[in-house]
Amino acid sequence: MADLSGAIDALQGLTTPDSTVTVEGDVVRVEVRYRDVSQLSGGAGRGRAAFVIEVHFDEAAGEYRLTFIDSAASAQVGLGGLSGSYSSTKMLSGTVRTRSRASGWHAGEQGYGQSFDSRPWHDAVVQRLEAHGWTKRKGFWGRLFS
Repeated sequence: MADLSGAIDALQGLTTPDSTVTVEGDVVRVEVRYRDVSQLSGGAGRGRAAFVIEVHFDEAAGEYRLTFIDSAASAQVGLGGLSGSYSSTKMLSGTVRTRSRASGWHAGEQGYGQSFDSRPWHDAVVQRLEAHGWTKRKGFWGRLFS
């Protein structure tokens, strides 16, 4: 039998200075911030990027479903004025294997950028869920042919 409270407790163990775990009803969100820098390249600005794994629980069936959200936002003030951007990508299956971004120059450092691989986070979430008796929800084709 699937243990909801044990799975939630295990997922909350993924909290680090760069990640948060929030619980809203039967949905748990694991958010990993993989970019959070101040930029000083032709002005002052801020950049932030995050990867979210949403876990949706179906207690009656003992199944879980994962949703992945990748988002990035930036704002900069420079000689040309104020600029900003925001993007968000929602994936219902699969993982963002690697995210790499690099640009600009950061005062006092040689440059900034980051590389992020979602696979370790995906694997950690799945291991914790399955250790507490949860099984992955079958997709349309899996249900059709089972």
